Amino acid sequence: APWRFLGFGRFRVEVDGRLARLPPIAATVLARLLLARGGSVDAEQLYRDAWPGPEVAVKRDQRVAVHKRIAELRSIFDPDSPAQARALLLTERSARTCYRLAPDADQVDLYRFDDLVSWADATDNVTAIDLLAQALALWTQRPLGGLPDRPFVRAAVARLVARRDRACRELMVRCRTLGRWREGLAVLDRLLAAQPDDADLHRLIEQLRREGVEPADRPTATITLPPLWNVPLRMTDLVPRPGLIARVREQLAGGPVALVGIPGVGKSRVAIEYAHQLAPCYRVTWWLDAQRADRIGDQLRELATQAGLVGPASDVPTAVAAVKRFLRTMPPGNALLIYDNAVDAEQVRPWLPDSGQVLITSRSPGWAETAT
Repeated sequence: APWRFLGFGRFRVEVDGRLARLPPIAATVLARLLLARGGSVDAEQLYRDAWPGPEVAVKRDQRVAVHKRIAELRSIFDPDSPAQARALLLTERSARTCYRLAPDADQVDLYRFDDLVSWADATDNVTAIDLLAQALALWTQRPLGGLPDRPFVRAAVARLVARRDRACRELMVRCRTLGRWREGLAVLDRLLAAQPDDADLHRLIEQLRREGVEPADRPTATITLPPLWNVPLRMTDLVPRPGLIARVREQLAGGPVALVGIPGVGKSRVAIEYAHQLAPCYRVTWWLDAQRADRIGDQLRELATQAGLVGPASDVPTAVAAVKRFLRTMPPGNALLIYDNAVDAEQVRPWLPDSGQVLITSRSPGWAETAT
């Protein structure tokens, strides 16, 4: 195929093996279409997402500006064959004019990364290790570099980082099961060497390294994790507190539970330990960093994406509504959402589901009307 779309590092396109020159707005339009992964995006939405400046009512002049950028992209893709370019970047007309980018999956490194991680979920340990190593090898730099700081770009980067971190954890779980821990660490070392300034990645890999050195008396049996799972690794130096874990389990059956206390007393550690000990009891266990309420929606959207409820380009309200509907369809006690380090009840309450179990950690004592 003559085109390659490269999302890791600086966002770019190769045409016939050569980097194409993408003007800034054309690049942003292209990224928005690419991240929809085969979904249609109407001209008005493209304008709102890609053009700088304050949001304005999208009228004829704005729609014309979008059409010009689409024509510009087609000219970049293949200036000598408009028909071939139109087959890659399609126009779909109904009540509104929409556009859809239709590359093959192997032409887009971001698609390839997502597919490899998904395939690993559904296969044996040996094959999964190979697939996850391939996926992480694609992660040479932070994705979507050079694009403006637009909401859809931030959401896509957050989703990909969460997917990368999940792939790292899954790789090490699979490697441990087969006694190939050092091989997994070598993959993570190469990943870290490619991104030496990524502090979050440093912390994750250090945590994974600590997880590999366990006390001799800790059981080594493999725990079956839920299909939808993103909980941090358990702490190897946590003092066992079976009574507290049992009380949390009992209280969750009656509604949301809040673990409240001053910083450093171990609220998050207890939540992590609870999730790991009770992992086989749930089909969904999802960890949300609730310190910034404006980021909770993006994390629920990641859950919706991982569950296949919405596409990666879905907006937050649609994704959150889909998660809430999904949880209502599940038997009681089959899903656990953990809101870690929540600031207060008022900020978190709009993001709480009305089904499933909810565990909250917080410094604030004001949870009486929301949780026990």
